[in-house]
Amino acid sequence: MVENDTRTYSDERRRLIGQLEKDRAQLLRNIETCRIRDIENPIVGGWSLKDIIGHVVFWETQKTEQLTALREENKISFLKQTTEEVDELNKKNVLRRRQDIFWEILAELNDGRHKLMLEVNLLSDDQLGADDAVERNLVSAVSLHDRDHWRPIAAYLAGLGSPIEKRT
Repeated sequence: MVENDTRTYSDERRRLIGQLEKDRAQLLRNIETCRIRDIENPIVGGWSLKDIIGHVVFWETQKTEQLTALREENKISFLKQTTEEVDELNKKNVLRRRQDIFWEILAELNDGRHKLMLEVNLLSDDQLGADDAVERNLVSAVSLHDRDHWRPIAAYLAGLGSPIEKRT
């Protein structure tokens, strides 16, 4: 937040949580709009709906664990990963989850959000409002990640194909 900005940290907290909820709601709406065949068949960048949801679950879990570690004052490392390393990690995770049952992965998506929100609710206004707060950046990353995935699904549903072939 800029110094001369009249918003308070509590306003920024509400905005950030609202954006988090908005992006997840849109992701869920798009998931619900997909057809049964989209669960297993590639729809975006070679990934099926199940692949996308498993991928979102994986990264949200990572961010939640990082927030928990920060709260508990455990040493955490934020490894700078190359694009190639992230791509390889995503590929391995998607392949690992392919045998899993779709409805269980979808339940994990909801459970994961519940766990994330428990951690977010423990954060102070400063931790969610200050521009340089690590916690704020982690929560923002979750929201942006949901958006990075609901938008291509929306494009697919609109018959536009995938505007983003590369998965993040």
